[in-house]
Amino acid sequence: MSWLPKVIVPGQALGGQGFFGAYTALAAGVSTKVLMPAGMGWVLCDAHTTIQITSDGGTTFETMIAASAGGLYISDGANVYAVGDATGGSVHYSQIN
Repeated sequence: MSWLPKVIVPGQALGGQGFFGAYTALAAGVSTKVLMPAGMGWVLCDAHTTIQITSDGGTTFETMIAASAGGLYISDGANVYAVGDATGGSVHYSQIN
């Protein structure tokens, strides 16, 4: 992958010379599951959105990153979702360049 030879540059803003791109918003509507794009990066969930994964084709889901939390996600583009609650919300993610 293209990110292997890069390094994290201390003090560098996201989207600059460093490792990660700028944050992108992804809306998850009321009780809706939205696929996270394939890749790896940081994600910040608002109070109404979680990151969930399925390993059985979409029958069951496990929460990987809770609402109002952030973390590192790895997505194959088919099994990792941003999931809105009864209010709906959004996540902001920054993928490795």
